[in-house]
Amino acid sequence: MFEPIRVLHVDNDPEFADLTAEFLRRENEAFSVVTVGDPEAARATLAGEPIDCVVSDYELTPVDGIEFLEAVREDHPDLPFILFTGRGSEAAPGQAALPASAPAGARAVLGAVRGVSRADVRLRVRR
Repeated sequence: MFEPIRVLHVDNDPEFADLTAEFLRRENEAFSVVTVGDPEAARATLAGEPIDCVVSDYELTPVDGIEFLEAVREDHPDLPFILFTGRGSEAAPGQAALPASAPAGARAVLGAVRGVSRADVRLRVRR
């Protein structure tokens, strides 16, 4: 039996959020994905549930992914945080890289997310 890797996925596009969660589960059966639609719901989840890694869309409302990352860092400075964007923004991912000390579970999530666009996830999940 394996220890689950609890992933908090934050995306305000419900269709894409469902597809991404399904994609992550298919990539690694150890991933236990909780999906929420906005940063406030995500912060409430972080306050009430054990989470190993956050995967967040960059384009959120009312704040963007970087602002959300900064808010998460206030209460959870060591929590691995992966910023996922399908829009090609180069400014965002550079500010949200995993530290070298990130646990293996977070690195597995990053490996599943890295380089996957929204179109790729839609195609892979629907196969």
